Amino acid sequence: MPPPQGSILPQAARPKKLERPVTFFEKGWAWAGLSAFIAFLFFLIAGFFALGFLSGVDDLRFGPNLRGYTFIGIVLGVVALGWMFLAGWYPLRKRRNVTGASMMTWLWMHVWFGFLALFCAFLHAGSGLVTLTMTSGKLLFLLLAVIVLTGVFWRLAYSFIPPQAAAQVLNYSQEGAKDRAEQLALEISKLTAGKSEGLSALKELLLQREVPPPELHALAQRIPPDEHRLIDELVQLAASRRRALARPPLQARFTARLQGWRKWHVPIALVFFFVLVVHLFGAFDVHRKVLPVGVATEGPLAAFRPSSDCRQCHTQIYDAWADSMHAHALTSPITVIQNNLDMNHGLGKLPAPEPRRMCINCHGPAVAAMTDGFTLPLGVERAKEGVECVSCHQLTEAVTPGGGAFPSVYNVKLQRGDVYFGNLDGPVGNAYHRSQKNDLFEKPERLCATCHMVNLDKDKDGRITKGVDLVLQTTVDEYREYQNKGGRDTCVGCHMPVIPGATEAANGAVAPFLQDYTPPPRTIHDHSFVGVDYPLDEVAKRDPQKVKRAALLKTAALFSIESQAVLRDVFQLRLAIENQSGHNLPTGFAFARQMWIELVVKDGINTVFSSGLLRAPTDDLCDAGTFGDLKNPLRGFVVGCTEVDRQLVNIQLKLVDQIATKKDNFGRNVVDEGGENVLIQSPIATGETYLQEPGAGGVARERPIDGANMGPLRPQQRRSYTYTIPLPRTLRTGTFTARLLFRNLPPYWIRGMAREQPPGSLPRLAPLIPNIQTVEIARVTGAFAK
Repeated sequence: MPPPQGSILPQAARPKKLERPVTFFEKGWAWAGLSAFIAFLFFLIAGFFALGFLSGVDDLRFGPNLRGYTFIGIVLGVVALGWMFLAGWYPLRKRRNVTGASMMTWLWMHVWFGFLALFCAFLHAGSGLVTLTMTSGKLLFLLLAVIVLTGVFWRLAYSFIPPQAAAQVLNYSQEGAKDRAEQLALEISKLTAGKSEGLSALKELLLQREVPPPELHALAQRIPPDEHRLIDELVQLAASRRRALARPPLQARFTARLQGWRKWHVPIALVFFFVLVVHLFGAFDVHRKVLPVGVATEGPLAAFRPSSDCRQCHTQIYDAWADSMHAHALTSPITVIQNNLDMNHGLGKLPAPEPRRMCINCHGPAVAAMTDGFTLPLGVERAKEGVECVSCHQLTEAVTPGGGAFPSVYNVKLQRGDVYFGNLDGPVGNAYHRSQKNDLFEKPERLCATCHMVNLDKDKDGRITKGVDLVLQTTVDEYREYQNKGGRDTCVGCHMPVIPGATEAANGAVAPFLQDYTPPPRTIHDHSFVGVDYPLDEVAKRDPQKVKRAALLKTAALFSIESQAVLRDVFQLRLAIENQSGHNLPTGFAFARQMWIELVVKDGINTVFSSGLLRAPTDDLCDAGTFGDLKNPLRGFVVGCTEVDRQLVNIQLKLVDQIATKKDNFGRNVVDEGGENVLIQSPIATGETYLQEPGAGGVARERPIDGANMGPLRPQQRRSYTYTIPLPRTLRTGTFTARLLFRNLPPYWIRGMAREQPPGSLPRLAPLIPNIQTVEIARVTGAFAK
C-alpha cells in the first residue's frame, strides 16, 4: 500500500537515488562540438576545391563548383555514406553490445553522425540542390533531411516527455496498471465480503465513480457503526483503483508522443536506402548500360536521351537542329516512301538486319538501335527525331566511313547513358548530363563520314571497289581529294558555320539552376546543318533554311563566260563551271541532283534559242539519258518534253539497277583521274531506277551534241561547255542570259515513286511535286553582233 497522502517518510527511510557518473562521450554537447569541428574541416576542404585552386588539373573534375560528379563531390558522397553507415549501426548496438560503449554514447553518435551525413550530403550535392529538375539525388537528400529531423525530434521527445509522464503515470506499463487495478478490486471485494448491504452498496458506487463528502456522509448513515472504520479504507482503495484505471490511456498517449516520430523515422530510413540504390545506379548509368537497348525508347530506362530534353538549356542549338534535315531524316516523305519501296525490291531481299536496315540506321542511329522494323514509320514517337543529338555527341570514337549504316559497326561505339562528348576545354557541369572532351571533334569530318559514305562491301574483301561493291555516295572521299588539292575549308566551316554574336552553347541554362556556373564565351556553330535537301511536306508551309540554302549554293560554283564569237550565222558561246565546294558538285546521291545550265538567246524581244529552259517549275529537263532513251523505264514519267535537248548541260548521274565497268581495247578496266573504275550501264540492266538495288550504281550521262561527260565536277575541277546556236539571217544583234540552276530532286523520280505507292501509303508524294524548288547558283549575261 502506498503511504497516506501528505505523509512524510523519515530521512533514513527514503530510497537512495541510483546514479552512476556520466562519462565524457555520454554527454550530448561533447558530440555536438566534435561534429561541428569535423563539419568545419569538410567545409574547408570543399571550399578549397570550390574556389578552383585545382582547375588547371581538370576544370570539370576539379573546377570551381561543388557537384556530385566532381572529384570532391564523389569523395563527399562516399564520406556521407560512411556517416550513414555508422549512424545506422545504432539499432544493431541496441541488440548486441559489440563495442562496449554505453547506450547513451551510441545514441548521441547516432544523432550527430546523422547530422554529419546530412552536412556531407549537402556539400556532395552542392549547386545541384538548386537546379530546376527533380532528380533522385534531390529526393535522396530530402529523405535524409527528414530522417535526421525526425530523429532529432525523437531525441527531444525523450528529453521532455519522460519527466511529464513520471509525474502522471509513474511508468509506461499499461499491463502493470491494469494488474494493479485488478488487485485493488480484489482487496475491495475482500474488505466488504460478509458485510452489510449498505457497505456493499457504497462499494459498488465507489467502483463506478468518486463519491463527494456530503453524499458519502449520507450513505454512512445506512451503514452499521461498527463498519464505519472500513469506509476510509474503502474510499482510498477505490480512489487508487480509479487512478490505476486512468493510467493506461495516459500511458498510451505518452507512449505515442514518445514513439510517434519512430513511425516516420524508421520507414523513411528504409525508403532512403531503396532510393540510394536507385541514385547510385542512375549516377553511374548502370541501368542504361546493363538493360537491353530495346527496353524503352523514352523515359528513365531508355539507353539514350531524346533531343527534346536538350531544348531547355541548348535552346538556340536545338531550334536550329529542329529545322534541319537531320531532324527530319526519318520523317521526310522521300525517305519514308523510298525506304519502303526498297524493302519491296532489292534491299528487302538482302540478309536481315544488315544491310536491309542501312537506310533506317543512318537516318536515325539511336532510335534504330532501340526499335525493330524495316519499314517507315517505325511507330514510336522517338523516330521523329531522326539524326538526333546523341548520334554525334555520344559517339565514343570514329566509325569506319559508311559504317553508320550498320548497327554492328556503329551502335557498339555509341555510348549509353548521360556522358556527352564535344570539343570544349573545361565544359561546365550541369544537372542533366556529364560533359567530356573527345578528340573525335577535333576533326569532325570523321563524324560526317559515318553516314555520308553510303556503300556496301558485297564481296566482303574489306575494300570498297566501284563496279564490284554497292557505291551510292562518296562525299567524304571527295572531301579528302579536296584536301589533297590544298583545300582548307571543312565540313563544319560550310555546313555548320560560326553564328556571329553567339557566345553561349547552353543559352537557356541559368547558373546555378541549370548549370553549375556561368561559362566563358564560346564559339557557337550553326546546328541547322544547311545543305541542299528540305522536307517536301513542310517546305510550302515553312522553310526556315531557304535563305541559308540559297546562300550556300551560291558559293558552290564559279560560273563564267569563257569565250563567245559569231561566225556567219552561228553564235558560239563557251560557258565554264568551276567547282568551288569541298567535294564533288553535285555530291551525295548525285543521281538525284540536277545542276544544269539554262541558256536563253534573244534577238532583243523574241527567243531565238533556249536550252535547259523549263516551261513550268514542275517540268523535267529533256535529257537524252532519260527522255531520249526509249527503253528507259522512267521515261514515261517525264513531263514537259517533246524532243531531246541535244545541247543541254545537265550534270546529273544516272542511277541504273545494274552497273558494269568500262573496258579498254585490251579488256582492262578504264579508271578516272582519281584511279577509280569508270562505271557504265550493264547490258543486262533494266535501266534507270530510283531504287537502291544491290547491283545499282551511278553512271555518267553524255551530252548528245559533243559527247561531253555530264558526271559531277570533282573538287576544284573546271569544265567548259560549248553552245552552237544558229541565228536568223536577218538578226544583227542579240543578247543572252545563262543561269546555273540546281534542284535536289528530279520531278520524274517523284512521279515514278508516287505511281508505285500502295493504296493508303502515306504521305502521298504526287501532291508534293510542286514543292520542289529550283535555286539559281549564278548567272551571266552578254550581247553579240554579227
